Amino acid sequence: MKNLIIIVIIVLSSSVIFAANPPTDYITNTEGTIFVTNLKYGVFYFLKADLRNGEGTGYKKEEVIEYKKNGQVYTKLPEIVENSTTDNYVFMKLIKYNNGLKLYEYSKLNEKGVLKAELYIFDGREFITTFDPENYQHVAVFFFERLIDMPANAPR
Repeated sequence: MKNLIIIVIIVLSSSVIFAANPPTDYITNTEGTIFVTNLKYGVFYFLKADLRNGEGTGYKKEEVIEYKKNGQVYTKLPEIVENSTTDNYVFMKLIKYNNGLKLYEYSKLNEKGVLKAELYIFDGREFITTFDPENYQHVAVFFFERLIDMPANAPR
């Protein structure tokens, strides 16, 4: 009887130890949020991934509202040009959030072909302000609880 109990305990504990980690990447579209594995950028689809059952799937850029890949969250938000929103939507990387406000990074090539990172603050999906040299001290303390250096490629 002792041997049977020991065998049962070993089998149960080994199934817990060797169980696959649940997926942490996800895709949110108009139908809801789907947890996926092997999330990658595609050619014919914006995002390609495997569902929990192993079936492969793809999503067009127009369908995706938000996704998480390798621990980074990307949200579709209106592009900001000269401190105003446009009708063009782009994916921005979530950097930090505090009290409902979120700090996002949007990287794009400038007119000289140099990659430039811009930082924006949103309240939900509403644009609040740009993280710039004029307000960076207040914003840095709010989000990071200390002063930080302005990014080298930030607009000045």
